Amino acid sequence: MLRPVSALLRDHAFWAALGAGAVVSLVAFALRHTRHRLEIGSGGVATLATLIGLAATDRASVRLVAALALLALGGALTGPRGFGWRAAAAVPGAIVVWSAVPAATPSWIRVAAGAGTAVLAPLFVELDRLHPRLTGLFATITAGGVYGTAPDTEHARALVGGTLASAPLGADPRAAPGSAGAASLAGLVAWTAAVDGQGRAGAVVGAMACAGVFALAPVVRWSRARAIVVVGVHIGVVLVASRVAGLEQDRGAAGAIVVLAYAGAVAVLAAARSTRARRV
Repeated sequence: MLRPVSALLRDHAFWAALGAGAVVSLVAFALRHTRHRLEIGSGGVATLATLIGLAATDRASVRLVAALALLALGGALTGPRGFGWRAAAAVPGAIVVWSAVPAATPSWIRVAAGAGTAVLAPLFVELDRLHPRLTGLFATITAGGVYGTAPDTEHARALVGGTLASAPLGADPRAAPGSAGAASLAGLVAWTAAVDGQGRAGAVVGAMACAGVFALAPVVRWSRARAIVVVGVHIGVVLVASRVAGLEQDRGAAGAIVVLAYAGAVAVLAAARSTRARRV
């Protein structure tokens, strides 16, 4: 692991995203404590910081920015509403995410990026509403998983820097959900997994699956598991997705491993629900 970490620390996009994220986090913290309590949210900080890191190294695109802006708008308008509203609002942004993946990329990967965004955006918003103080931590772990499995880490390095800078916002007890940022972050994760993972089919599947408990938000809500359990499940899923499924050459084999990992995660969350019920 020393070599990937050293490569990360030498990357300008990582440092640009980390530095920009630190500044944006301070602004977000200040706005949160003003009279009107404006909430940016960890997801918004991570997305904006990552885009700055990508732009600083000419790795961003107008289409990507447009896609994330559409997702943010959809998340802002439908965050407090039901899952169906959020899913519908994510479709325009998901279509643009699909178009933001380079045309030379295999079609199934482009479709996976768009479909993954459409599915994950409302789920990211859901988990952010459940655990707003943990969104930055979850996002950092997810970004680390994408970075750890993708054959090309050119864009994942910025994602790691941006999410890492957003994590400290969770230390503030006044943290509140930021639906716009959570929705756009989902698209950024899906796009990065597609673009950086395309060199190995299994890596695309594994990197997408690094969404972890974001993708299990309804189960997390149902289980009412303690935060420490949810964090542990997230780490477990991301480890299996990135270091086992993501290293497979075949996307079918990678998908089978991911299904098993998620089934195990659901079982753990269900056991946590049973344990809490017995205690009550």
